[in-house]
Amino acid sequence: MAPQPGSLSVLADDLSGAVESAALLGPGTPVHLDPPARADHAPQQVLDTDTRRLDPSAAADRLERAWASLGPGRVFVKIDSLLRGPVPALVSVAARHGTVLLCPALPTEGRAVVDGVLLCSGRPLAATTAWQLEPTPPPATVAELFPDHPVQHVPTAALRDGGLAETVRSTRDRVLVCDASTPADLAALGRVLDEHPHLVGVGSAQLLAGWRPPPRAAPAPDRPAGPTRPVLVLVGSASAEAREQTRQLLRRPDVAEVPAPLRGARLDATRLAAELARARGRAATTVLTLPALADPAPGTSLDPDRLAADLGAVVAEAVRDRPDDLVLIGGTTARATLGALGVDLLRVRGGIHPGAVATTDRSGRVVVTRPGSHGPPTSLLDILDWLEGHPR
Repeated sequence: MAPQPGSLSVLADDLSGAVESAALLGPGTPVHLDPPARADHAPQQVLDTDTRRLDPSAAADRLERAWASLGPGRVFVKIDSLLRGPVPALVSVAARHGTVLLCPALPTEGRAVVDGVLLCSGRPLAATTAWQLEPTPPPATVAELFPDHPVQHVPTAALRDGGLAETVRSTRDRVLVCDASTPADLAALGRVLDEHPHLVGVGSAQLLAGWRPPPRAAPAPDRPAGPTRPVLVLVGSASAEAREQTRQLLRRPDVAEVPAPLRGARLDATRLAAELARARGRAATTVLTLPALADPAPGTSLDPDRLAADLGAVVAEAVRDRPDDLVLIGGTTARATLGALGVDLLRVRGGIHPGAVATTDRSGRVVVTRPGSHGPPTSLLDILDWLEGHPR
């Protein structure tokens, strides 16, 4: 049945963000890795458009095609809270469907928009290393991303004195770049989104939560029933947060590490498959790490998309005929792995901690995903404890 006018579809730019968004909408929310047939639509659903690494033209085309598949109802566009990827192209598509209200703030991870500048733990984005793998320098302000589109800055004061509502009523052709530092600010933006159907929300998962807040005391997801299954953890992120989380996980004596071997600028897939098989023969949990991402061999440069695809193919082959649960860190590698396995649909079980979400695929395999730079230092330990049935 096609969605009704009160329905909500989230179009996300990568898989971990899609799953994170679906968790906010509640257990059972479907996450489609391909646009669903009209008969498959749910009142609330999330589509992973997988546009994070596409060029602007291809990203815009893919988002427009996904949008056209939706039918009636409200739409939210989930982008990276660090503004990585073809954000201007995605916003241009959203602007064809309404007035864009844009806010990438993510207070749970220390990300705020103040005076139109994205701050990461109090530092301007341009002063951090968050864009170290991006092909261009980070923008000094959010508005700098949109040189060809009219932008109107909305200061925090307008959220708190009601001025935003008047701006929304009088503005139709500008991107509204909104300041926000707290969940309360995002809730104020959410109320405006709710009251003005011509607006299209574009931003972080916390902006979505401000609009469609989850239950105040959402229960933790039920842990998998039956005996503990082997776990394969793929840390497909080079972030400092992911490295520290991996270091803490490896303190456990029952976890085996397999660093991804490179041959020049390519993954040595044959060697990795052999080392992965040996490690999984001696440990219940295996973690595949990427130390070479930040330090390739002299004279070589790594292609992140090719590396993700190669890793996904090796991991998929390793678990294809085994019941292993998967923990996939980083949206690009998660998408590549599930694509290689032929997974087209995930259903949310619930959040383990902010950003870390448990899902199941059609076969019943548990798949935990999480953005690469999210979570506390104990994130991977917490996820593994949940899978083993004794959360910390």
